[in-house]
Amino acid sequence: MTAGELARKINKPYTTVATWLRKGQVPGAVPQLIGDFRIWMVPEEAVDTWPHWQPKPGRPPLTDAEKAARAKNRTAGIQATLFEPTTVAKPARKAVAKKDGKKATKKKGAAK
Repeated sequence: MTAGELARKINKPYTTVATWLRKGQVPGAVPQLIGDFRIWMVPEEAVDTWPHWQPKPGRPPLTDAEKAARAKNRTAGIQATLFEPTTVAKPARKAVAKKDGKKATKKKGAAK
């Protein structure tokens, strides 16, 4: 069966199934080239075993190394600002010249 047929049978959007296929999350799926097109061929068993291989939604959990790197970045930002003033001066506003309200228009046919 194709990716579109799989999407219809498991009641998921085609784009979601296509993403799973590109990531290699559908067991037994093989891309086949037909002319210039790549078509994913999915075995029929994938529908029957879908609840077992269904990818979990959302982002994958962070690894210990990623957690440590984030904690280091957070503490580095705090330590760098300990001795700096907590209030930041706002930049001065530029003076805006007021217009007299009249529009300058050119008259058609007037030569200067």
